[in-house]
Amino acid sequence: MSYHAQRFGFSRNLLFSSFLLVLSLPVLARLWWDLRGGGDPWRQGDWLVNFGSGPIRRGWFGESIIWMSDALSVPLLHVTIALQMGLLGLLIALIACIWWFHDNQRLVFFLLASPAFFMFQWAGDMQTIMRKEILGYLAISFLLFAAIAPRGHFLAAFMGLVFFTLGCIGNTLHSLKILPFLIGIYFLFLQGRLSRAQGLVLAGIAAFMSVFWMGYSLQFNEVAELSGMCAKLVSRGMESSICDGAIRWLVTDEVNHGQQVAALINRESVMRYSMVSALAAVPAIAAYWMFREKLIVTTLIVVAVVPIIPLYVVTTDWGRWLSIIYTSLIFLILQAHAAKKLTLVQQPHIAVVSFMFFAAIMVTPHGTLGNPNGNVIASLFEAITAFL
Repeated sequence: MSYHAQRFGFSRNLLFSSFLLVLSLPVLARLWWDLRGGGDPWRQGDWLVNFGSGPIRRGWFGESIIWMSDALSVPLLHVTIALQMGLLGLLIALIACIWWFHDNQRLVFFLLASPAFFMFQWAGDMQTIMRKEILGYLAISFLLFAAIAPRGHFLAAFMGLVFFTLGCIGNTLHSLKILPFLIGIYFLFLQGRLSRAQGLVLAGIAAFMSVFWMGYSLQFNEVAELSGMCAKLVSRGMESSICDGAIRWLVTDEVNHGQQVAALINRESVMRYSMVSALAAVPAIAAYWMFREKLIVTTLIVVAVVPIIPLYVVTTDWGRWLSIIYTSLIFLILQAHAAKKLTLVQQPHIAVVSFMFFAAIMVTPHGTLGNPNGNVIASLFEAITAFL
């Protein structure tokens, strides 16, 4: 490679890394504000569900974080936010490595440049950042990294399994995503990145974890009262308001989930969601033109979309579900391409890539149905001015 080519490649990698950092600034700013403000009932409360009121789904995470806080004699909120920032840093590093190692960076950037890609969605709507889907994003990122990294394929795939398992423990939605994860393992086998035995072991463990933790979540779906769970946090220095979001959501008869969804479904909210969804789907739709194997693209879309559909009926977080669907889909497409199951016949046009990038920074789906869409520029401005 010539000197000029190396210099161009370095500049391009530096530019992409800076792009990831800029998208992370609103998220980091919000976590800093949470630390100063005593924590958020959704962003940190979701991680602190515990067994104070009896066995409950998601409770193992809260119990583990409480144990770490007690063992280290560090405030519970500090431990929670440090964990969140560490996971975010690892995920950003993985995405940067995927960009560096991929042999078609324009394709990567085009698929990432959608309002529904989680980094744009988080930057545009900070209310829904740092929920436990970050564990699922880490799982699929490790699988994609295993598909393109020069070495360490089994270790990367194993780390994907670790985070998939943690995701199943932390939130039922990860159990619903078992099929995309198994397909990712299969693609690694097709590439020769995993042996048959390695693939079967990883797939078997993932399937078991999905079924087991789904069953656990159904068995321990709710608790009878809030006080025990909340007291465990308040006694460790948390404000009682930490219990007013994700924790209260788990108390029997405290929240009518279906009623909340029905109340927010109206012409305006559905049209707003539909418009941003159509815009976000442009790169996925373009995949039909870019890849020869139309049936495989269709299959991957179905696999990414169908498992999440039940969540639209029982919860109002439609923007989060859109982001999870889209992020899972593009990582599957990139894995299929790496496994040579998708043949690129047409590069995304630079004009379309640029349009999607600017569209993604101007409008992103709000995490919850019925709210105005997010805007990355506005979030960046808010984050910067808050520190001036």
